[in-house]
Amino acid sequence: MEQLDDQSAAALRAVNVVAPIEHDDHTAALLMIGVVVAFKVGLTVWVVLAFQSQQNLITNIALNWPWFILLAVIAVALLAAPVVFWVRRMRVRAKRARLQHAEWNVD
Repeated sequence: MEQLDDQSAAALRAVNVVAPIEHDDHTAALLMIGVVVAFKVGLTVWVVLAFQSQQNLITNIALNWPWFILLAVIAVALLAAPVVFWVRRMRVRAKRARLQHAEWNVD
């Protein structure tokens, strides 16, 4: 009986069972959100262009105003990022110039 236990333990060790690794991969979630957003925008544009009337336009604006706010926030973020980068770059270059001047121009 003891041999059987040793054999089964050795067999379990030989199987090399690997525990599943949990990933923090958000690719699938972001892809799903992208598909939903693309469908929402595409359908709204199609409805506005296919059925052109003032009432249709007002209805779509009333139904989609949160999306317009989200679009505005994203646009501001995308436009502000290069400006913030440029301002920081100018400040770093100015500081570098001051440090080099202080290092080489000892009065």
